[in-house]
Amino acid sequence: MVARVDKDFAYLLHPSKLPRAYEKSLIEVARRRKFRRLLDEDVSRLKKAITHERDSRNVFMSEYGRLLPSEFIPQLRELVSTIRIEGGTKDYELPEVNEELAGNTGFDHLTGGSSEGADPHLQKKYSDLIKESTLLKEEHKSNMKDLNTKIEDLELQVRLKVDKNADLLK
Repeated sequence: MVARVDKDFAYLLHPSKLPRAYEKSLIEVARRRKFRRLLDEDVSRLKKAITHERDSRNVFMSEYGRLLPSEFIPQLRELVSTIRIEGGTKDYELPEVNEELAGNTGFDHLTGGSSEGADPHLQKKYSDLIKESTLLKEEHKSNMKDLNTKIEDLELQVRLKVDKNADLLK
Protein backbone atom coordinates (compact mmCIF):
# COMPACT_ATOMS: atom_id res chain seq x y z
CA MET A 1 0.00 0.00 0.00
CA VAL A 2 2.78 2.45 0.91
CA ALA A 3 4.70 1.54 -2.24
CA ARG A 4 1.62 2.31 -4.35
CA VAL A 5 1.14 5.68 -2.65
CA ASP A 6 4.83 6.46 -3.20
CA LYS A 7 4.45 5.58 -6.88
CA ASP A 8 1.19 7.50 -7.33
CA PHE A 9 2.59 10.69 -5.80
CA ALA A 10 6.21 10.43 -6.95
CA TYR A 11 5.64 13.34 -9.31
CA LEU A 12 5.30 15.60 -6.28
CA LEU A 13 8.97 15.05 -5.45
CA HIS A 14 10.00 17.15 -8.47
CA PRO A 15 7.34 19.86 -8.95
CA SER A 16 9.67 21.98 -11.06
CA LYS A 17 9.71 19.24 -13.71
CA LEU A 18 5.91 19.11 -14.06
CA PRO A 19 5.55 21.91 -16.64
CA ARG A 20 8.15 20.30 -18.92
CA ALA A 21 6.55 16.87 -18.47
CA TYR A 22 3.15 18.35 -19.31
CA GLU A 23 4.56 20.03 -22.43
CA LYS A 24 6.27 16.81 -23.52
CA SER A 25 3.08 14.81 -22.93
CA LEU A 26 1.14 17.12 -25.27
CA ILE A 27 3.83 16.67 -27.91
CA GLU A 28 3.69 12.90 -27.43
CA VAL A 29 -0.11 12.87 -27.75
CA ALA A 30 0.14 14.91 -30.97
CA ARG A 31 2.84 12.59 -32.30
CA ARG A 32 0.81 9.47 -31.53
CA ARG A 33 -2.38 10.89 -33.05
CA LYS A 34 -0.47 11.89 -36.18
CA PHE A 35 1.11 8.44 -36.43
CA ARG A 36 -2.29 6.75 -36.04
CA ARG A 37 -3.84 8.97 -38.70
CA LEU A 38 -1.00 8.25 -41.13
CA LEU A 39 -1.12 4.55 -40.33
CA ASP A 40 -4.89 4.44 -40.88
CA GLU A 41 -4.50 6.22 -44.23
CA ASP A 42 -1.84 3.73 -45.35
CA VAL A 43 -3.88 0.76 -44.15
CA SER A 44 -6.91 2.09 -46.01
CA ARG A 45 -4.88 2.41 -49.23
CA LEU A 46 -3.49 -1.09 -48.78
CA LYS A 47 -6.95 -2.55 -48.11
CA LYS A 48 -8.24 -0.96 -51.32
CA ALA A 49 -5.29 -2.39 -53.25
CA ILE A 50 -5.88 -5.84 -51.73
CA THR A 51 -9.59 -5.68 -52.56
CA HIS A 52 -8.76 -4.72 -56.14
CA GLU A 53 -6.23 -7.57 -56.38
CA ARG A 54 -8.70 -10.08 -54.92
CA ASP A 55 -11.33 -8.98 -57.44
CA SER A 56 -8.84 -9.29 -60.31
CA ARG A 57 -7.84 -12.78 -59.19
CA ASN A 58 -11.48 -13.82 -58.84
CA VAL A 59 -12.26 -12.55 -62.34
CA PHE A 60 -9.31 -14.44 -63.76
CA MET A 61 -10.22 -17.65 -61.92
CA SER A 62 -13.89 -17.46 -62.90
CA GLU A 63 -13.05 -16.84 -66.55
CA TYR A 64 -9.98 -19.04 -67.03
CA GLY A 65 -9.22 -20.97 -63.86
CA ARG A 66 -11.61 -23.82 -64.54
CA LEU A 67 -10.09 -24.26 -68.02
CA LEU A 68 -6.59 -24.88 -66.65
CA PRO A 69 -5.44 -28.12 -65.06
CA SER A 70 -4.99 -27.77 -61.27
CA GLU A 71 -1.28 -28.72 -61.60
CA PHE A 72 -0.64 -25.87 -64.05
CA ILE A 73 0.96 -23.04 -62.04
CA PRO A 74 -0.75 -23.89 -58.73
CA GLN A 75 0.18 -20.46 -57.34
CA LEU A 76 -2.52 -18.96 -59.58
CA ARG A 77 -5.09 -20.47 -57.21
CA GLU A 78 -3.64 -18.82 -54.11
CA LEU A 79 -5.64 -16.20 -52.29
CA VAL A 80 -4.39 -12.66 -51.93
CA SER A 81 -2.68 -11.69 -48.67
CA THR A 82 -4.62 -9.90 -45.94
CA ILE A 83 -3.62 -7.19 -43.51
CA ARG A 84 -4.54 -6.95 -39.87
CA ILE A 85 -3.27 -4.27 -37.51
CA GLU A 86 -3.38 -5.20 -33.85
CA GLY A 87 -3.14 -2.95 -30.84
CA GLY A 88 -3.16 0.80 -30.64
CA THR A 89 -6.94 1.00 -30.24
CA LYS A 90 -6.50 3.35 -27.28
CA ASP A 91 -4.89 5.84 -29.68
CA TYR A 92 -8.44 6.81 -30.69
CA GLU A 93 -9.13 7.86 -27.09
CA LEU A 94 -6.23 10.34 -26.93
CA PRO A 95 -7.34 13.95 -26.45
CA GLU A 96 -7.37 16.20 -29.47
CA VAL A 97 -4.33 18.46 -29.54
CA ASN A 98 -2.76 20.54 -32.27
CA GLU A 99 -0.76 18.16 -34.50
CA GLU A 100 1.73 20.94 -35.17
CA LEU A 101 3.00 20.28 -31.64
CA ALA A 102 4.35 17.00 -32.94
CA GLY A 103 6.82 18.85 -35.16
CA ASN A 104 9.20 16.61 -37.09
CA THR A 105 8.05 13.17 -36.04
CA GLY A 106 10.24 11.11 -38.33
CA PHE A 107 7.21 9.88 -40.29
CA ASP A 108 8.64 10.98 -43.63
CA HIS A 109 8.56 7.38 -44.83
CA LEU A 110 4.78 7.39 -44.29
CA THR A 111 4.10 10.81 -45.79
CA GLY A 112 6.43 10.57 -48.78
CA GLY A 113 8.75 13.21 -47.32
CA SER A 114 12.50 13.42 -47.71
CA SER A 115 13.41 10.32 -45.72
CA GLU A 116 16.01 8.02 -47.28
CA GLY A 117 14.50 5.03 -49.00
CA ALA A 118 11.17 6.75 -49.63
CA ASP A 119 9.52 6.06 -52.96
CA PRO A 120 10.51 8.93 -55.33
CA HIS A 121 7.10 8.69 -57.03
CA LEU A 122 5.39 9.20 -53.66
CA GLN A 123 7.76 12.06 -52.83
CA LYS A 124 6.85 13.82 -56.09
CA LYS A 125 3.16 13.16 -55.56
CA TYR A 126 3.36 14.49 -52.01
CA SER A 127 5.29 17.55 -53.16
CA ASP A 128 2.77 18.20 -55.94
CA LEU A 129 -0.11 17.92 -53.47
CA ILE A 130 1.57 20.40 -51.13
CA LYS A 131 2.05 22.84 -54.03
CA GLU A 132 -1.55 22.37 -55.16
CA SER A 133 -2.78 22.89 -51.61
CA THR A 134 -0.78 26.11 -51.33
CA LEU A 135 -2.19 27.38 -54.63
CA LEU A 136 -5.73 26.53 -53.54
CA LYS A 137 -5.21 28.38 -50.26
CA GLU A 138 -3.99 31.45 -52.14
CA GLU A 139 -6.92 31.23 -54.54
CA HIS A 140 -9.29 30.92 -51.58
CA LYS A 141 -7.79 34.05 -49.95
CA SER A 142 -8.16 35.95 -53.21
CA ASN A 143 -11.77 34.79 -53.62
CA MET A 144 -12.54 35.83 -50.04
CA LYS A 145 -11.09 39.30 -50.68
CA ASP A 146 -13.21 39.63 -53.85
CA LEU A 147 -16.33 38.51 -52.01
CA ASN A 148 -15.69 40.93 -49.16
CA THR A 149 -15.27 43.76 -51.66
CA LYS A 150 -18.56 42.79 -53.35
CA ILE A 151 -20.31 42.62 -49.98
CA GLU A 152 -19.04 46.08 -49.06
CA ASP A 153 -20.24 47.45 -52.44
CA LEU A 154 -23.68 45.87 -51.98
CA GLU A 155 -23.95 47.18 -48.42
CA LEU A 156 -23.11 50.66 -49.68
CA GLN A 157 -25.75 50.37 -52.43
CA VAL A 158 -28.33 49.22 -49.89
CA ARG A 159 -27.49 52.14 -47.56
CA LEU A 160 -27.79 54.58 -50.46
CA LYS A 161 -31.18 53.15 -51.47
CA VAL A 162 -32.38 53.23 -47.86
CA ASP A 163 -31.31 56.87 -47.58
CA LYS A 164 -32.95 57.67 -50.93
CA ASN A 165 -36.19 55.96 -49.88
CA ALA A 166 -36.10 57.77 -46.54
CA ASP A 167 -35.75 61.08 -48.40
CA LEU A 168 -38.67 60.18 -50.70
CA LEU A 169 -40.89 59.32 -47.74
CA LYS A 170 -40.25 62.75 -46.18
